[in-house]
Amino acid sequence: MFNKTLIAASVATALSLASASANAVLMDLAGGGGAGVNLLGGSAVQNVLSLDWAPDNALAINALGTPTGAILDVIGAPRAPGQGDNDQYFQTVAQGSLSAFGIQGLAAGDLKNNPGIYGREFTFVTSFFEFSQGLGSAATSAFRLAPGESYFRIYADTTPDANQITGGGYADGVLILEGVLSSVSGNYTDFTRLPNTDPNFEPITGLDQFAPDNNAPGVTTHQGSGSNAITVKVTSLNNAYFLGDVTELALNLTYVDSTNLTDPFEQANPSNTVVGFTPTYSVDAGGNPVNGATCGFDDRGPIGKTEGANGSGDRGTRCDFHFQTDASGAFRVSVPEPGSLALIGLSFAALGAIGRRRKFA
Repeated sequence: MFNKTLIAASVATALSLASASANAVLMDLAGGGGAGVNLLGGSAVQNVLSLDWAPDNALAINALGTPTGAILDVIGAPRAPGQGDNDQYFQTVAQGSLSAFGIQGLAAGDLKNNPGIYGREFTFVTSFFEFSQGLGSAATSAFRLAPGESYFRIYADTTPDANQITGGGYADGVLILEGVLSSVSGNYTDFTRLPNTDPNFEPITGLDQFAPDNNAPGVTTHQGSGSNAITVKVTSLNNAYFLGDVTELALNLTYVDSTNLTDPFEQANPSNTVVGFTPTYSVDAGGNPVNGATCGFDDRGPIGKTEGANGSGDRGTRCDFHFQTDASGAFRVSVPEPGSLALIGLSFAALGAIGRRRKFA
């Protein structure tokens, strides 16, 4: 009994040693199923290690107008599953356009890292639910994945039409990768909420600081920065773009993305819509929108009142938090290490020997 238990433990240990390290994924970036060519006439087949997305937009929907679990109890409203006393629960959406591939064996400035050389625009959209503690306070807030539907989708489009100002054109073309989120972690510090004697304090300023024009006139924002990391379990791949045994690859492939979050917008335009949602901000006493400001709420929903204001916004108005994003990600393929495979083989061989010995005993 002891021997069999010990061997079973060895199998479990060997399986746990399976590594999820960064891997190159073989892709045809022109969508030719292995026969694609780039605009220079060369092969479009490349070993892709990473994806570098241009600065863009994320929107935490009603993040500032969502009560904590403890307040939900007071007003008699239900909590989300797993929601703690200090947790706020909300949906976050984000979008992006690919700036560069990270291709195995190529220098960063190599032309073949440029998505345009393959006659395609690559974009992503994502949506997920998260818990946050401390958002809307002077403390550094923390994020984690919460129950709810999630998706992460990458598209390839022969017509480059993603429009950062309108927010359109990010979810069209050919869907080449889809997955669900398996983890989220992150943080954000609102510098405007710090005491004005703190060296990191920053005052309210205009939301759009991205030259040459202001695409969010009249909208101001708290200043802050943070980051988040998401892990996507891939569920489907397009075999015109991903090569080899795509079914097997999808079983073992994850995509890990890290994103910087900042306000105001200095490297991108704040979009009029983000994955179909029009940003709705907290307002001050004069009815002026302030991204990141305090949003009051009661048992009928968010009020939209900002700090120091005597008035309030329209009853039921959301209080979203709008962030500039700068994301990059890498593929990871979970494969057992060679030593782990050997240990698994020896363990099963030992189990077989035990079975034969008992048979002839």
